[in-house]
Amino acid sequence: MSFLMTALERRPLAQKFALAFVALLLIAAGLAIEGLLSQRSLSRDLHALYEKELLGISSAREAQVNYILIGRHLRQAVLAPDASARQEALALLAQTRSAVPQAIAELRPRILVEEDHRTLAEFEAAFTVYIRDVDKAVTLLQLDKPGDARAIVTSAELQNAGLATNAALNEVVNTKESRAKATVSAAVEHAEQSEVLSLLLLLAGIATVIALTLVVARSILRPTERIRTAVEQLAAGQLAHVVPHTDYPNETGDLARAITVLQAGAQTMEMQRWIKMHQATLASQLQAADSFSDLASCFLSGIAPLLTLGHGAVYIHEEEQRRIRLLGSYAGSDQQHLDQYFNLGQGLVGQSALERQRIILSQPPADYLRIRSSLGEGAPRSIAILPVLRGERLLAVIELATIDNFGHREQALLDEVLPTLAMNIEILERQAKARALLEETQRQASKMERQANQLEAQTVELEAQQAALQATEVWYRGIIESAPDGMLVIDMHGKLVMANSQIDAMFGYAPGELIGQPIEVLVPHAIRGAHVALRDGFIGEGGTRRMGMSGHDLRGTRKDGSEFSVEVGLARLPALGGQQHCVCASVRDVTERKVAADRLAALEERSRLILASVNDGIIGLDADGMMTFANPAAPAMLGFEADEMVGKSLHALIHHHYADGREFPRDECSMYLTSIDGQARTVDNEVLWRKDGSAFPVEYSTTPIHKDDALVGSVVVFRDITERKDAAERLTRANFLSDIALELTGCGYWQVDYQDPGYYLQSERAARILGEPLKPDGRYHLQDEWFARLEEADAESAALAAERYQGAIEGRYEFYDATYAYKRPIDGRIVWIHANGKLIRDASGNARYMYGAYQDITERKAAEMAIRQAKEIAEEATKAKSDFLANMSHEIRTPMNAIIGMSHLALQTALDKKQRNYIEKVHRSGENLLGIINDILDFSKIEAGKMSMESIEFRLEDVMDNLANLVGMKTEDKGLELLFSAAADVPTALIGDPLRLGQVLINLGNNAAKFTSTGEVVIGVERIAEEAGEVALHFWVRDTGIGMTPEQCAKMFQSFSQADASTTRKYGGTGLGLVISKNLVELMQGQIWVESEVGQGSTFHFNARFGLQAEPMPRRMFRADELFGLRVLVVDDNASAREILSTMADSFGLEVDAAWDGAQALHMIMAAEKQELPYDLVLMDWKMPGMDGVETIHRLQNEQLSRTPAVIMVTAYGREDALSSAENRGVALKTVLTKPVTSSTLLEAIGDALGKGFIAETRANEKTENHDEAIARLKGARVLLVEDNDMNQELAMELLSQAGITVVLANNGQEALDILANDQGFDGVLMDCQMPVMDGYTATREIRRQPAHQTLPIIAMTANAMAGDKEKVIEAGMWDHIAKPLNVGEMFATLAKWIKPNVSADHPATHTATSSQTDDELPALPGINIQAGMATTMNNAKLYRRMLSKFRDSQGRFAELFAAAQLDADPQAATRAAHTLRGTAGNIGAKAVEAAAAELERACNDQAPAEKIGELLEHLLAELTPLIEGLHSVGATDKPPVVQGEAMPAAELKTRLSQLQKLLEDSDAQASELLDRLMEKAKGSALEQSLRPVAIAIESYDFDAALERLTAIVWA
Repeated sequence: MSFLMTALERRPLAQKFALAFVALLLIAAGLAIEGLLSQRSLSRDLHALYEKELLGISSAREAQVNYILIGRHLRQAVLAPDASARQEALALLAQTRSAVPQAIAELRPRILVEEDHRTLAEFEAAFTVYIRDVDKAVTLLQLDKPGDARAIVTSAELQNAGLATNAALNEVVNTKESRAKATVSAAVEHAEQSEVLSLLLLLAGIATVIALTLVVARSILRPTERIRTAVEQLAAGQLAHVVPHTDYPNETGDLARAITVLQAGAQTMEMQRWIKMHQATLASQLQAADSFSDLASCFLSGIAPLLTLGHGAVYIHEEEQRRIRLLGSYAGSDQQHLDQYFNLGQGLVGQSALERQRIILSQPPADYLRIRSSLGEGAPRSIAILPVLRGERLLAVIELATIDNFGHREQALLDEVLPTLAMNIEILERQAKARALLEETQRQASKMERQANQLEAQTVELEAQQAALQATEVWYRGIIESAPDGMLVIDMHGKLVMANSQIDAMFGYAPGELIGQPIEVLVPHAIRGAHVALRDGFIGEGGTRRMGMSGHDLRGTRKDGSEFSVEVGLARLPALGGQQHCVCASVRDVTERKVAADRLAALEERSRLILASVNDGIIGLDADGMMTFANPAAPAMLGFEADEMVGKSLHALIHHHYADGREFPRDECSMYLTSIDGQARTVDNEVLWRKDGSAFPVEYSTTPIHKDDALVGSVVVFRDITERKDAAERLTRANFLSDIALELTGCGYWQVDYQDPGYYLQSERAARILGEPLKPDGRYHLQDEWFARLEEADAESAALAAERYQGAIEGRYEFYDATYAYKRPIDGRIVWIHANGKLIRDASGNARYMYGAYQDITERKAAEMAIRQAKEIAEEATKAKSDFLANMSHEIRTPMNAIIGMSHLALQTALDKKQRNYIEKVHRSGENLLGIINDILDFSKIEAGKMSMESIEFRLEDVMDNLANLVGMKTEDKGLELLFSAAADVPTALIGDPLRLGQVLINLGNNAAKFTSTGEVVIGVERIAEEAGEVALHFWVRDTGIGMTPEQCAKMFQSFSQADASTTRKYGGTGLGLVISKNLVELMQGQIWVESEVGQGSTFHFNARFGLQAEPMPRRMFRADELFGLRVLVVDDNASAREILSTMADSFGLEVDAAWDGAQALHMIMAAEKQELPYDLVLMDWKMPGMDGVETIHRLQNEQLSRTPAVIMVTAYGREDALSSAENRGVALKTVLTKPVTSSTLLEAIGDALGKGFIAETRANEKTENHDEAIARLKGARVLLVEDNDMNQELAMELLSQAGITVVLANNGQEALDILANDQGFDGVLMDCQMPVMDGYTATREIRRQPAHQTLPIIAMTANAMAGDKEKVIEAGMWDHIAKPLNVGEMFATLAKWIKPNVSADHPATHTATSSQTDDELPALPGINIQAGMATTMNNAKLYRRMLSKFRDSQGRFAELFAAAQLDADPQAATRAAHTLRGTAGNIGAKAVEAAAAELERACNDQAPAEKIGELLEHLLAELTPLIEGLHSVGATDKPPVVQGEAMPAAELKTRLSQLQKLLEDSDAQASELLDRLMEKAKGSALEQSLRPVAIAIESYDFDAALERLTAIVWA
């Protein structure tokens, strides 16, 4: 079996499907043959039964009848009163006598049993005797001897013969009948056996097909599942996992081989990712090191787990001593210590340092090194000694001993990490040097600060001297007038009493103009208010003050309002000559100085940055050779701190000996001599000495510094030229290493010298890569050889390479980087080359050289091509899946259309509560199933990137109402509380996609209900931001369900994913909902996330952005003052529900209190009654612990309260159940709300309970009016329906006919073309897209080719719902798209958008569906909007007429009814009477009566004074009376004058009454129609009067009472 399954798995899909199809055909053929044989056998048996038995019975019966007639005619002849009668009887006797032998002759061939032959012989013998006596009697009658004939007739002989004849015939008939019954029974038994055999064959065939299907499916799914598992393993990171079935010669094998190619690429990418990740990690760790020892520890600790390191050491290179020193170790031995040194060339470590080459030892001797731990020890597998280079400079050496051998990945990691280590070592070196320079800079800054303090002290002393000089008024006036700065004096009140000319000029005033003005005119406007207090404070304190210095920008204001920078000096002058204290101020315009200071600061900063960035050491010397400053590089190179150099003699500190150790005389020092003679010098054969006593060769230059033509010092610039001396050796070594690197990477280098730009030079390896012949000089022509090969291989990549090359030369690209195809001249093979180049420019910016390298990437290109092919295969698979979804969508949506549409039609008929409940659930379930289909289609759209969002105006409360209807059904079934929590400031008139928003909320709400067994589901919304016509809203869905772990939360938004597999099995679901929701939320510019805790429930959050409607239509139910001050008590044991209801009620302006159970509610109501602050309304939960809501209301209604509050029952357990419970306990409930309660539904319920806010339209009415308006606009239209499906035809014709639309039917596109060719009187076409003969797309294109139909509206009406379907129908020439299953409201809205009825057209009388009567048949009715009333009945004129008649009959005596209600013991009777009139008037479109009745109802409910109620009643009757009078015309038209009907036959009456009784027993509303027809026939009779009580009960929908009254009539 396993072998067969494996063989089947290797077959192509086409062969597997062919096998299954052939098996299905064979089974069908077998069933058909068996059915034909059974039918043939049954037909043969029935024919034999008819020929032999039934015809025989017929002949026997005929003989029996004629025998009886012989006796009857004989008696008539004997008893005839006269001769003529006797002759007539004898003639009939002769006729019947001859018929008996004829019947016997026909019977005889059909006698097949011997017993029947004997019986027939007995009959013939008896009949012979009987007929002989009859002949005798006839002869006597002919001789006119009736007496003798009578004697024969009455003789015993004749009687005995007759009895024997009759008995024989009866025996024949009975025998024949019993045999016929036996034959029929045998035939029936044979048919049953054939049926059982057919069923067995059918079941066997089905089982065979299922088994074969399972085998074929298993042969497809098993390898697919294995490949999927392999892909999951690869996706999980297990890249070494073996991909199965790569040897299969079918589609599965193709897919497996493509995945193998992807696996190879992924392995390469994974290795690169691993290297880059660990390189980045190590780099970040190394950057944190602040010393060489920390750097070594960080490096070894970071690299150890990656290389399975057992031992490691880092040696730092000390260039001056030409040795390496141990810097740090990993798992080091006891012999290692930090003062361990190796000279270059000493040991393997020293040799690696000397050669700058790696040394790798594999499988070293066991005693070479031991790796130890507490559990054991062992020898390393390999030892690597690696130099750390920065360019050609040796920085360190690393020695690593690993437990495992070095692999390719580990070596690649080291190649990437070692440059990073080198860079960090160099950074630490530079940081050490910068730190020394910084310390020197800080020392100089301290010195400058001390000097500044001395200067400030001197300034203070000068100001004191100036104050003393100003002691005399004459002196300070002279000073003020002659001062170069502006000077002014103000008095104690801030008035200017003196100002010199410099002040006038500085601030733009005329001389003397400032005198007497407040000082604030010179102060900027922004601080004038605060300046007065500052001024008075200084005058009071006295002393002196300097302002505008130390970097503070002090501003003055000129007369023209312009501002400028100033420095101000203040001093309070003593009182002289009886004058009060004054303040003298010196003002200096420092604008130019500020500019100069800023410029100087910028220059100083630039100089500092330049000095800090220069790698050469720079030292400043004074005339004595003492160092005055040093840039950061100088102390760093010399090993000093900056403050250890400044102020010291340069020669004595760092230039005191020659390189060979001889003392260097100061007088021979070029640095010192420049400070003496001012001659610049350059020296490159001397050394400088570091702090540690080591020397290094330098090249330095000295530059003299002059100030005011005097030599004040010099500047020395020096650089370490140690590396220059080794330049030749390093260059040779670098070339060698570069060549090795190029060889290892498979690269070759090239060079372009732009002094000879037509040619380029390349290495032998580069020439071999390109397949070029080797040349001794390596010189090749750039155009004729290199570029010509590029163009020959691939012109497009050649053009790109040329553009990149030219762009690098022109400076548009920093590097030359190009990938191109190259045709090798040596073998003609085309290879792919990746080239990189670096351009070197001269000082003028001109291109000088370009150096670069080639790399052959042909294999990588081949891998990319394989990946691209695999992607194309995947895209083809995705397209096949999308096509499958499209086909399945169409096939599923066609029956779904019938389910949803027919249930919609059923809901338009008269149904009892149970039937309506069942059908509503069927309708909702169909829509839910449609939602699942839409989920799959949405996921397909998301995968294809074709999901789009609408931007239309909508109301948020409509979305929430729909959410309550759909999710509420689930929560109600599970006994959960569904609650809505909406913040009061949330705007509801939005612009966006309400369908997608509702889809997300419904998905999250259904999930919450699914995973919650007890508790509540709360759906909330709040505003988080609003700006520029947009608002951001935050939605959340919180449940008290099973909750999730963080791991489960992390994968919540993945495709086909739930918390775990057991969840899927337990709760079901596709796993697509959340990923679709995530994508939809992101399309709404938001994000979605989840918060959850196991066992505590979950909360899903998402944000979304919407537009705000500019001028939303207001939805007002109340005036501003109608609800203000009303007191409401909220009673609910659920804290969340209590808070939400309280918040909603509070937002309406109500005064809200809350109670948590019924007992507390009663207590609070009684307390409020005693305080004379009674509650106006109670919002009561039904099921609460202790005392439930119904019991609480029952006790409340039994209390003797002065004012009983209105009660609204709120329940999560079903409205009907709550009403039933209340009714069983004798509690009257007016209003019941089912949770979740929205603000709008609560507001409407409050209005209904309190009788307020009647003038507003509810959203349900608004939707109905929009729907009715669309239907009204379509009335009279004539439409061609093109549809091939019978159910869809029936549904569409019924819906359109109800809207008053004339429908002509075509079964396919060709029929539509034929109809339109002969009949052009259509207002529009409804076109299905998939039909036989000619589909809708082709038909539409043909119609559009006809000029007469260019503007004919054609609307697609199809079950296709995939992405792009609407665009497809538009492209075909249709104007819009109606999706199946039909949404009736959207369908009529779309039709009304395009179809405009041409009511004046002469429409030909074609086959149309019967439409409802319209309001054109009704006369004008005063006070009634017929259009609105007809909309209530879906334009059913017959129903509307009955409603008008019932209104006339029931409300025509309203004044009497209301007067009786006022006298009723029930205080609410009058309110109910007005309420009933209000509701019925609204149903028939009597808006004025409805409004007047509402006013009267409210007055009764508020217990208004009798005078007020009387006025309102008169106003109501004034509106009602003419309306009732007008309705008499409806009655006259609707019912002809009563005439006496014809008496109904008793049998028909009994049948009709039985039918009526059966309909009433089933509570079927069709009983009304049947009773109407029955009473129509019984007009004017007593039956009509008897049936009238039944009709009255049916009109009140009291079917039980109607049944009782009908039963009484039937028994009477």
